[in-house]
Amino acid sequence: HYATHPGVKTGGQLILRKHEKEKVRKKRTVIKYKSLFYSPQFAFYIHPKNQTDILMNNDIGYRKMNNRFGLYSAYSTGIGYVRQFNEGSTYTVKSNGTLSEKRFASRGYLLLTVNYEFGQQLNDRVGWYSKISVSSKTPYNTGFSMDAFLELGIKFNPFSQLL
Repeated sequence: HYATHPGVKTGGQLILRKHEKEKVRKKRTVIKYKSLFYSPQFAFYIHPKNQTDILMNNDIGYRKMNNRFGLYSAYSTGIGYVRQFNEGSTYTVKSNGTLSEKRFASRGYLLLTVNYEFGQQLNDRVGWYSKISVSSKTPYNTGFSMDAFLELGIKFNPFSQLL
């Protein structure tokens, strides 16, 4: 397998519940934020010389953030659908025994994920993150499939001034 599968991912985040806690220390006041969130996502990535994948996923999770540096960590679980389009030629056998090439040959799977995310909110509009996910595709042709994903990205909130 290859070290990377380049792709693009876009999504949103809806805060379902949030809690803010303030602690007074000797030299400063610390504010800690905790939230429960829902995150729908859409992704496209390529596994070179093997397949092209389209992914639709929904995560629900818990995030903790410290106000001093804007650092946060989040844990989430997700359920989604992934469609894998084969690279190269795929053939099917017709009823008369001849072969024909199948265009856009693909398979679809239910995708279950467990995720850990670490990042920093630089200001009210922009942040960065790294996210590791462990997933399982089902039903898979061997019965069980386990994959790991590592994402590095930028979060951008164009509506931060409106809220």
